[in-house]
Amino acid sequence: MTIRMQPVLECGGNNFLPLSDGMDDREVGTAVAVLVSYLHADADDNGDEETAVEGSLRRLLDLDGWVAPGGLLVHDSESGVTFTPGCCCGLESWREWLDVRSGKEIWLGHDPTAEIEHVGAQVRLRWEADARGGEHSIEFPRTALTALLLGVQQDLGGFLNRLADWADVHVPVLAQDLVARFDEEFAVTARMEL
Repeated sequence: MTIRMQPVLECGGNNFLPLSDGMDDREVGTAVAVLVSYLHADADDNGDEETAVEGSLRRLLDLDGWVAPGGLLVHDSESGVTFTPGCCCGLESWREWLDVRSGKEIWLGHDPTAEIEHVGAQVRLRWEADARGGEHSIEFPRTALTALLLGVQQDLGGFLNRLADWADVHVPVLAQDLVARFDEEFAVTARMEL
């Protein structure tokens, strides 16, 4: 199949960081920093970076209802077209894509303003490319969504492993809680209804 879905975090300036087991420590740290910043969990800066990281993560763990900028990036390698998550459509809602399998439409955010169309047995993602106009689309069989979303879940599971490695080095006292909480808040390992 030429279609690939990836879980991503938006790192500002329309830059997206794919989450997977292939991330290095700097990328994992960036992902953690994005989450801390987006949820306003930054600890007061007292000059000690190690203490600030731990303080920020303690604040993060105290928060309910984690959300993160990003979502699912869809790429068609045959056409070279890539759909990036729109603004206000976070990673926390990635499982809503399961509803598309039954013909439902889901919120994909704005900038780009996007929509899902069901064309026979196909799913078409359609969005405005830029302010000058123009439109792009990616189309794939609705039946492919299960495998695509299992791939997303696998990537997120790989990220959990990398997060555990990172946290064991940088905040060992919080490592287990951080990984468990990310898993819970973003429904990573929860069983998917296939």
